[in-house]
Amino acid sequence: ARVQRFQNQKKFISFRVRNNNMSVARTIVKFAFAFLLFMAGINKVTPILSEAIHTELSNKIDVYAVRVWSFLGLDGATLRLCIGWTEAVGGLLTLYPSISKQVVFLLLMVLCGAFYTHIVMEDGEILPASVCISLALVLLFTNDGALSSKLAKE
Repeated sequence: ARVQRFQNQKKFISFRVRNNNMSVARTIVKFAFAFLLFMAGINKVTPILSEAIHTELSNKIDVYAVRVWSFLGLDGATLRLCIGWTEAVGGLLTLYPSISKQVVFLLLMVLCGAFYTHIVMEDGEILPASVCISLALVLLFTNDGALSSKLAKE
């Protein structure tokens, strides 16, 4: 009986360690995702970080607004500001635990639009959208550390 109890405790401890490692990995992914989207959004909204990148994004989004998203009836500047503020604010809100999954889902829809845009435009810049979509899916389909530790206690 004593050996059986020790084996059960050993399984519980190893399960617990894996959850902590998963929680650390998920936190790193969450911060990377938030940072990438915040920086991308700020670059679309204002030239405060890089004048060259802001100008390049403005020119590209003007073309995208006409060719891909013309049915929305938005000019390039309005589309750029909508996407930029959504990414910047969404990136910050991703770090807020109680609404993290909902915000990531909203950002996933924006990123799918970016993915579609780069496929239609055939501009070869599909990798950033693909990486962000992958990070968003990881965040959507993994649990927070609090939930994982609660399940480990049961």
